[in-house]
Amino acid sequence: MIKRGEHPNTVTYNTLINGLCKGGRIEEANRYLELMIQRGPHPDMATYNTLINTLCKEQRMQEVSKLLDLIIKRGEHPKTITHNTLIGAPSKQGKIEGANSYLEMMIQRGQHLDRVTYTMLMATLCKEMRMEEANALFEVITQRGQLPSLVTYNIMIKGPCKDEQMDKANELLREMRKRVSIQMF
Repeated sequence: MIKRGEHPNTVTYNTLINGLCKGGRIEEANRYLELMIQRGPHPDMATYNTLINTLCKEQRMQEVSKLLDLIIKRGEHPKTITHNTLIGAPSKQGKIEGANSYLEMMIQRGQHLDRVTYTMLMATLCKEMRMEEANALFEVITQRGQLPSLVTYNIMIKGPCKDEQMDKANELLREMRKRVSIQMF
C-alpha cells in the first residue's frame, strides 16, 4: 500500500491494531501506534481503547497507566468506554482497589463518569460484600443527579439480600418503584 504511494488512514491502522491485539501481538500493535504518532495519521480514541482493552485483559496495568498518560498529554479526552474498561478490568480481576484508584483519578481530572461506570464498581463491591462502600457510591451518583438504572437497583438490592439485610433490600425496592417508573436501562 505504502509502496504504491497510498497511505493508510486511521481506520486502516485501527483495523490492523485490533487484529494484532486479538492475535495476542500487543508489542507489534504498540509499534503501529508509535508509527501513527510519529508519521500520522494521528490515533483516535478507538485506537487507544483497543490497546487499553487488550492490556487490561492481559493485566498489564502499568502499561495501561502509561498509555493513559500519553492520551492525556496528547490532548485527547478518554470517553465513557475508556472509563468503563479501566474500572471494569480490575473489578473483574477482583482488584477493587485498582478500580477505585482509577475512579478517583478520573474524578480528580474532572472527567465525566456515567452510571454504567459506577454500576460496574458497585457490582464488584456488592459481590465482595462491601456494602457500605457500595451504598456510598450509590449515594454519590444520586447526589450528582444521575438516576440509577434498574440494573443498578438490582445490584444494590441483591447485596443486602445476600447479607440477610431484608429491611435494607425492601427499602431499596420501594425507592426503585418510586424513581424508576418507565425507565428500562
